[in-house]
Amino acid sequence: MEPKFLHPVDVEHIARIDGAVLVDGRARCHAFGVILDGVATGHGSRARGARFNSAVRYQRSSAPECVSVVISDDGSVDLIPLLRPRIDREVIAEVVDRLVNAGGEQARDSTDRFGDALRDVERFSFYFNIEQCIRVNEAEMKWRLHSGGVSISQPPIEPDPDMNERFWL
Repeated sequence: MEPKFLHPVDVEHIARIDGAVLVDGRARCHAFGVILDGVATGHGSRARGARFNSAVRYQRSSAPECVSVVISDDGSVDLIPLLRPRIDREVIAEVVDRLVNAGGEQARDSTDRFGDALRDVERFSFYFNIEQCIRVNEAEMKWRLHSGGVSISQPPIEPDPDMNERFWL
């Protein structure tokens, strides 16, 4: 079809058609009811259906990069890739420093500070480089060994392979 903007009523109708709706960065529709394909990757989810996983394969192997919006039969909506905000490097450095500093405090009243810092680490770990991952993992292990509390074993934080320069302000 000739790329064109769709009226909201049209979007509602064509979204019911099985298959993908392809739109460009200006929201012009190029096709609908299409089957997406791409190179198989380690991404995706066995718990999700073909619609979701084919969108993941297509998005990860398309050039230029694209965003896929998957609307499942159950009504859930997923953006692929998960669009993360651009962030200042200093914010990430502060998150790491806060955990490391809270991990060095062994007083009982520091437990809340450590927990708050750990929640921020989990929230921002996508942005961490290898050195920050090492610092965070060491601080968390040290805290858990010396806190005397119950410890839940979690895999260490590792750099995300999808993180790159475009995510920095």
